[in-house]
Amino acid sequence: HTLLHTIAGFFGRGVDDGSHSYDRTQIVVFETSSTRYARELPKLMVKRIVAGPGDNIEVDDEFPFAGTHVVPRRGTVISIDKETIQHWRHLIESENHSVHVLNDIVYIDNNSVSNYTVEDDYYFVQGDNGANSMDSRFWGFLAERDIVGSPVCIYWSAAPVADDQKNGQTASDTIRWNRIGSLIH
Repeated sequence: HTLLHTIAGFFGRGVDDGSHSYDRTQIVVFETSSTRYARELPKLMVKRIVAGPGDNIEVDDEFPFAGTHVVPRRGTVISIDKETIQHWRHLIESENHSVHVLNDIVYIDNNSVSNYTVEDDYYFVQGDNGANSMDSRFWGFLAERDIVGSPVCIYWSAAPVADDQKNGQTASDTIRWNRIGSLIH
């Protein structure tokens, strides 16, 4: 169960145009094609921003993207070497650059480098389903260019029910009618 199941009012006019910057706690719809798990995820996802460009974020050790991070801001210069490139490789490649290491020297677009200037603003997003949400704790930062916009209303809402707890419930028994059509602030 994800935010996408709860707020799906993003088709057609259901998304604001995304022509502004995004704030912490704002819910956003984004394309997943630039994430590390793009092949395993739906094309669009809905998550809440928990940190924006320049913010510090700490991720528990139980997640792949564990540690303390500063969310990258456009124009930030990152020191790059054979150790740090593994942390930044995906971000650099998602900004359409090739990366390789040869004899402990890092090359970006076939030029040896010791730093990289970030080209986009990034966000750290999380789902509202706690530890069970596939989000930035798994794939890292979300580029602003991948954000489609913010959902405007709740299009569909159903309570999650585990298969072993259905006890004769039908799909219509789990619909949260009082939430459908509600505006998202």
